[in-house]
Amino acid sequence: MLNLEPTTPALVIMQELRMNFFNILMLIGLFQISCSTAGLLGNSLIAKVRQRTSSSTEISAETMKVVGNELRTIHLQFDKFAGDFVEFNCDNSAYKMIMFEFPYAALKWRHNGHILSIKPSRMVYNMGLLAIQNLEMMDGGTYTCAVEYAPNKQMPVAVFSLIVGAKTTEIAEGNTLQITCDGDDLLQLFPNSVQIWKLQRKLMSVKSRQSSKRNKQDLFKNVSKKHNGIWFCVIFDNSTKRAWKTARYNITILPPPNAIEKLYAYAVENKIRAGLVIAGVLIFFFVAVQTFISRAEKRDNDMERELEYIKKHFGIQKEVETTPKEEQPMLVMNEN
Repeated sequence: MLNLEPTTPALVIMQELRMNFFNILMLIGLFQISCSTAGLLGNSLIAKVRQRTSSSTEISAETMKVVGNELRTIHLQFDKFAGDFVEFNCDNSAYKMIMFEFPYAALKWRHNGHILSIKPSRMVYNMGLLAIQNLEMMDGGTYTCAVEYAPNKQMPVAVFSLIVGAKTTEIAEGNTLQITCDGDDLLQLFPNSVQIWKLQRKLMSVKSRQSSKRNKQDLFKNVSKKHNGIWFCVIFDNSTKRAWKTARYNITILPPPNAIEKLYAYAVENKIRAGLVIAGVLIFFFVAVQTFISRAEKRDNDMERELEYIKKHFGIQKEVETTPKEEQPMLVMNEN
């Protein structure tokens, strides 16, 4: 006699649920094991990367390649008016790769070769972003964004040029014009670049990278009416044919000065030398006056001594007679 267990739909459902539940538990267990293993491996990997970057003070060749490519291709220049707003964004591929290798690196901003002094009233600085509102003429020039990845080691990752309006300069004909380009950071960053001064479309001067290290100001001697107009300073990179405008001047040439104005201008430009000359003139004048006074006193003393000598040896006495005014009529009557 065959004894079979009765099979009902409810029993079948319960068995399937039991099997599925077991499978789910197995999957969850396997997932937890794999996650824990991956977590351990991930933490180990991150620890190794941090250990390598914290002990290394050199940027990897791959990152240097990205930095070089970024600097060769970017061309960021801005031409604004006074009171405008500008935003510089340094968050590029080169910046991100250096920060990945050196998590504790810091971002440094330079303006015209000097550390940028943040003015909270009109400047906002946040990570790779620098925003400036109410622009002033002194804000113009070159801005360099660099990552300090190790002590005293910085890597530029972006550079910007900014012109704010036009600086107005008035100078008399025949004098020396002194103007500043503010493009030295670009010259040093790109070895094949040159500095060019242009008056409208006319080329006025070209300065190489080596000569830019000597003088911060550019001098144009004995200016005349032909120097009148709008001047631009341009940094031109011969390798990539890129050009950055870094300064603009509105130059006005005035009529030549007269003699007094020339003396005054010379005294202003050469204060120490002019002070020495003026001191020498005053000393000479003082000595001359003292000499004249002493000679006059000596002459008077000599004359008095001679008169005394004559009186004494020749018996001459000087008598001074005074007649009161009230006695004068009586003298007249007696004479009659």
